[in-house]
Amino acid sequence: MQNTDVSDNSLEAAREAHERWLIKNNKKDLEQAIEYYSQTMVTNPNIPESYYRLAMLLWESGQISLDNALDKCQLALTVAPNNLDARLYAGYFFKIADNFKAAEKEFKKAININPIFSSRARLNLGLLNIEKFLKSKTQIKNFVKAVYYLSTGLFTSVFDVPCLRMGIQKCRENFEVGRYLFTGRLFKLFGCENIAVSTYKKAGRKTGRYEIFSKLIGDINISHEDAEQAVAEYNKALEVNPDDREALLKKATILQTYFKEKYSDAIDAYTKALETEGEKGYIYYELGHLYLQADELLNSISAFKLAVEEDKTNAFFHNALGYALFKAGQFEEAEDHYLVAINLNPEPEWTATVCKAAALIYSDVNHDIDKAVRMYKQSLSLVPDNAETYTCLGDLYFDDQDYDKALQNYAKAIELNKNDAYVFNKLATTLWQKDFTEEAIIAYKNAIDINPNYAAAYNNLGVVYLDSKNMIFEAKDCFETAMQQDANYTMAYFNAARVQEKLGDKIQAAKYYGKALELNQTSNEIQGIDIEEKIHSLFEV
Repeated sequence: MQNTDVSDNSLEAAREAHERWLIKNNKKDLEQAIEYYSQTMVTNPNIPESYYRLAMLLWESGQISLDNALDKCQLALTVAPNNLDARLYAGYFFKIADNFKAAEKEFKKAININPIFSSRARLNLGLLNIEKFLKSKTQIKNFVKAVYYLSTGLFTSVFDVPCLRMGIQKCRENFEVGRYLFTGRLFKLFGCENIAVSTYKKAGRKTGRYEIFSKLIGDINISHEDAEQAVAEYNKALEVNPDDREALLKKATILQTYFKEKYSDAIDAYTKALETEGEKGYIYYELGHLYLQADELLNSISAFKLAVEEDKTNAFFHNALGYALFKAGQFEEAEDHYLVAINLNPEPEWTATVCKAAALIYSDVNHDIDKAVRMYKQSLSLVPDNAETYTCLGDLYFDDQDYDKALQNYAKAIELNKNDAYVFNKLATTLWQKDFTEEAIIAYKNAIDINPNYAAAYNNLGVVYLDSKNMIFEAKDCFETAMQQDANYTMAYFNAARVQEKLGDKIQAAKYYGKALELNQTSNEIQGIDIEEKIHSLFEV
């Protein structure tokens, strides 16, 4: 008697939780329904409902296979062979397994058990015959059967009290949710967002549909850049339904955007979202960037490759994969993906940037100057007035010792941007290489005027003063300023030593050479010159 009471109570609790799950799709209700049905089955194995309903819930949540679900339905039929619902569930699982013959047999048995209350069996049988008709396309009788069972199923549905009651309750629930949604949106429309938030909070308490209203509150929070509170609201939605794709993606995006240090939490949210239905390419793409941030290059490459597999025509996916491969030293494969992105050309300015990335591979890795030049020129064909691209071309020609073309490109870069100290410095160095000393001095001074803290410009100007003009004291001032601006500037100490050597101060020259030697062990800035020999030669008799 005591077991019967326990099983009755647990069965009723299971039904209530099951009903809430069907109406509200709350994960906690699903877990409770499974727990109570399992408890019912243990305390009273003779209740068929606990078998087939548990089978459905476990299968829907991915906890058992289709064969296991069918086994549980067979157990229900062993307990109660004439249970209409047990036959209905068995038929449903046979249909999912494409065993149409067994499914039809179970649905017909369900109809025979109680023809009046068999609307669901008839509707399922009608749908099954439609599926058979579509597959065979010759069996007209299947179409006729489908029409018969669907029409009689609709007619007998008026006698299906449980379904009608569930439908009415669902409509009532939807009306209540809709009322709050309309009210909240109305307040939001008129700028009363605080009242809208209060409305949504009340709606969550009244309806229990936190997965709807918490997301709306989170959206309002993020519109006001209250990222922390927005994440808290999305977490509330995920407590109700951990598989809520929208909440997972919004949470991940906010963490990625506002909380850089929480990249592992963002990775977890995106990974969870991958388990849900929907487009996956974008998620893999964002995961790739997060893995880059975490210095997990292999995972990043894998994620970007999966994104490319999802959408081979997405230029952004190819570009990101190219960048990750480049960082990993896989230059040939990186080049391939950069070229695909360039050919897809979703937007000129973006594609121009990718062209420059490909040019870097050709110049710095493959040492193919011609291909690098072509890439830079292709970039300029897309965005003609880009000073940075002309600067890159100038650097390329400078490194190739083609100083005339380097000058042309640096001049064009300056024409487009007169406030770039780096370009003036490179222009000056190029002019000096061509023995245009006075012009070089002017250009270095322009670089310093733009950036008074530019150590390299001071050092280079000092070299021109020392080696081309023999203006020793002016050179001395330049090198000392360069060292002040950058205390670890190897070449500035070396050049300062040369000045002191010319001035005859061997002690100070030795100190500067010694400092340059020390720094050069790390920077490797000075090559082909024996600094130790320079120190020894100071004191030779």
